[in-house]
Amino acid sequence: MTGGAKTIALTIGDPNGIGPEIAVKAATALRGSDDIRVVLVGDEHVIRHYGERCAPGVKFQRFPTNFSGNEAITLHPVD
Repeated sequence: MTGGAKTIALTIGDPNGIGPEIAVKAATALRGSDDIRVVLVGDEHVIRHYGERCAPGVKFQRFPTNFSGNEAITLHPVD
């Protein structure tokens, strides 16, 4: 892909619904991609909770970041 990776902001939706789990799983599936970078947007505690349940061992980094690798999932915390 020319021009670098595309960045997609993915909101987790209702913290009490199924959105956070689906969002974390989607970000995990795409984290090794050279074409797409996903930034999860939502409550940091909820994102990390589902990260531990659905993607054990995956690291999370706060936005902004220099995207110096695609092993970690980037999150933008919103209260």
